[in-house]
Amino acid sequence: QDTEIINEIEQLRYVENIFPYHGYMWNYGSLPQTWEDPEFIDPSTGVGGDGDPIDALEIGHKVGYTGEIKQVKILGAIALIDFGETDWKVLCIDINDVLAETVQDIHDIEIKMPGLLEATIDFFQHYKVPSKGCYNSFGLDNQWQNIKFTEKVLEDAHNNWKFLMNQDKRGKIMTENTYHTDSLWHISSEKALSILNSNPPYNAGNEQSPPAIAQHFTYVTRKMCNDTLIPSKSEL
Repeated sequence: QDTEIINEIEQLRYVENIFPYHGYMWNYGSLPQTWEDPEFIDPSTGVGGDGDPIDALEIGHKVGYTGEIKQVKILGAIALIDFGETDWKVLCIDINDVLAETVQDIHDIEIKMPGLLEATIDFFQHYKVPSKGCYNSFGLDNQWQNIKFTEKVLEDAHNNWKFLMNQDKRGKIMTENTYHTDSLWHISSEKALSILNSNPPYNAGNEQSPPAIAQHFTYVTRKMCNDTLIPSKSEL
């Protein structure tokens, strides 16, 4: 939640179950201290960033929980153009995963997890069709990029983040942080903890059931085009 101080987690995010996928096929998170600047035209896509941290697709065997912090090994990335914005997807794996020592770069994933790279592209190409009525595309000829290329992407995104932290005027994104001590928006860990503790206590009775979009499959025609296609939905 980038409009709240220290960006607290406020709600879970659900996506349509694009057949045959049931939600996300990875642990979906983000890489700290990165920012995809909307004003920075990415040479790999020709469009600006989506204004968020870079997304991390963690492919280990253990299902994560909301708010979990994982130390990961970077494996590669693909340049998604999501609704006209650059939205890099970085594949990584938990360093404690049983396969962590056997996957060193993007090409190892197809060997150890055949079909995952293709399925990931298929998912992101079509997952906005139900809600936005359009297909996504990719930069760099739809090709996955290796670690060396990905490290440069992350370096640029980290520099963008440092630029954001050093702004002398507040923008749309809250930039209070406990790490960047040179930032005008630096706050102490004690201050951050007091903000968290000011929230109402957890109440199990306030839990909500998943929305309807998470309870059925949505069928989408597989094709790349600019047509507005509204797929049918089927209740299971």
